[in-house]
Amino acid sequence: MKSIEILDCTLRDGGYVNEWAFGFDNARAITELVSYSGAKFVEVGFIGPHQDMDGVVRFSSMENLMKVFGNLKRGAKLSVMTYAEGYSADFFPVCSADTTEMIRVIFWKRNLEEGVEYCRKLVNKGYQVGVQLARTEQYDLSEIGDIVKMFNDVHPYAVYLVDSFGTFNRDKMLKYAEIYDKRLASDIRFGFHAHNNMQQAMTNAVTFCEQGYEHDLILDASVLGIGRGAGNLSIELFMNYLNQQGYTFDLDPICKVANRFIEPIKKQIPESEIWGYSYPYFLAATTGRNHSIVNYLLEKKVDIEKMARIFKRMEQEGTGIRFEKELCDKMIEEC
Repeated sequence: MKSIEILDCTLRDGGYVNEWAFGFDNARAITELVSYSGAKFVEVGFIGPHQDMDGVVRFSSMENLMKVFGNLKRGAKLSVMTYAEGYSADFFPVCSADTTEMIRVIFWKRNLEEGVEYCRKLVNKGYQVGVQLARTEQYDLSEIGDIVKMFNDVHPYAVYLVDSFGTFNRDKMLKYAEIYDKRLASDIRFGFHAHNNMQQAMTNAVTFCEQGYEHDLILDASVLGIGRGAGNLSIELFMNYLNQQGYTFDLDPICKVANRFIEPIKKQIPESEIWGYSYPYFLAATTGRNHSIVNYLLEKKVDIEKMARIFKRMEQEGTGIRFEKELCDKMIEEC
């Protein structure tokens, strides 16, 4: 088995359930604790075309992010996520002791070429770059190999297989992963970002790790699986599994984060925003629709049977890949 690293995305992906309003003191405490668990990176939020707000881990600049996280005592590297459209790579300073070590770049099929050049600029500035091919299933198996290969001469830290909507079962994930492993340059890590809409995150992560791929691996995970939709791979489960394979992750800091910060969030947010497996998220995943639609339908008190009709119709019409309030309202009325 090649080496396996963990990137903690508790703050960044977990922010979808509370609008990233963790509070800066809490965000610093979470980052510091997780950094001593053995995770390689802790992702502390987003940088993009945002308005900076007190206590919210979405920032308009690297400078403002580092005002919050720059003086932390920590045992892991910091990461932040940004967008390949709407926020120029030129806004980022050269990587230094006053920046995060990693920047992960998310982009969609529509802006693939822009994403390649965006990543190249950040690598040239000295960052360890994570390439996030959002909703990887939107790429055909016949094209994904050439797309992955486009990044070989960019030399990012990692290129990710991203199950944005939690639609991957074991066989589907393996078909994509085999192509990644064959086409990705040997000096680039192979990453996996899972969502749990079909309760497949842990199974897929373990399967991913046990294939004997030629690349070193990096997987995303979060405390108690907090994240968008049904949530992410649970870091405590995954660390425990890796410890059984001979790794030495420390679960005590993870326990403290769960108890002090993540469990209380469940008591503070609306029921429609609570992550975790549910039948509505299952319906979204099996039809390949955006899981943000589930939150809206729950807010509107739509029952599961009607949700099933709505998601089926969206699938038939090719809609629902993006969340659109007007579309949802129309479907609620007509289904």
